[in-house]
Amino acid sequence: DQTELTLNSKVTLRCRTSLPVKDVQWFKGSKKLTGRRGKISSTENSTQHELSFSALELDDLGEYRVVLDNELQSSVELTILQKLS
Repeated sequence: DQTELTLNSKVTLRCRTSLPVKDVQWFKGSKKLTGRRGKISSTENSTQHELSFSALELDDLGEYRVVLDNELQSSVELTILQKLS
């Protein structure tokens, strides 16, 4: 599925698992995202893990990846639809 995103919108990337996961790591490209970085935050419980952007910016474009228990991973590419004036 493809979702159209616009600048300054709130966006949440969500990963659900069928079994509990202990270790969850989020990456942008090859860079690990650590802690809360102002407008980006992550939340998790044993089977649902989220990465949220309070206001999407151009710097947020790129591939995001979640790695679970150092084995399983999934990725998504964030692109922004901006209306031209």
